[in-house]
Amino acid sequence: MQPIQRDQTQDQSWTPFYSKWRHGGWYVSNLRYPSGACGCVSNNYPDGKWRIVCDRRRTDLGKEGDFIFETRDAAARAEFDLVQNIIAEQALQAALQDGYVIWGGSPVTGPHLPHGLSEASQVEVIFRNGQRHTGSAQAFGWNHSGYNPHAQIVAYRVVDTTAHSHFAG
Repeated sequence: MQPIQRDQTQDQSWTPFYSKWRHGGWYVSNLRYPSGACGCVSNNYPDGKWRIVCDRRRTDLGKEGDFIFETRDAAARAEFDLVQNIIAEQALQAALQDGYVIWGGSPVTGPHLPHGLSEASQVEVIFRNGQRHTGSAQAFGWNHSGYNPHAQIVAYRVVDTTAHSHFAG
């Protein structure tokens, strides 16, 4: 059994809404997987611990991948994060087929501008949450000093490199 996981939801404004599940748990009615399935958490287990009901990481209770949580809300927020990661991965895979490049920088300490780009270069980026936006590299936090850690870019493609910046070298 994995240690109790703390609530680490990145979107602190998200609040779970529940409805009773007939098997003794709770639907998280405002949480949807890309398949359309609803989130679901329960403590209806022999040990009474809160879990994500359909957690594919779990092979068996008490084994590797069996994540437990202190509260119903902590389990729901962990499932929210799990769903956001699934959405981001699916968006990234689709983007790679559309000619995007994986952003190789760390969300904490990314590298300087990708080779061949200036701060004024126009890029289309995909964020961790799957949203796509177009603008200058500088607008998304890329500059010659480093990378903005709050942008959470997972992929990008160059739209126009003809724009130049006085920083380009």
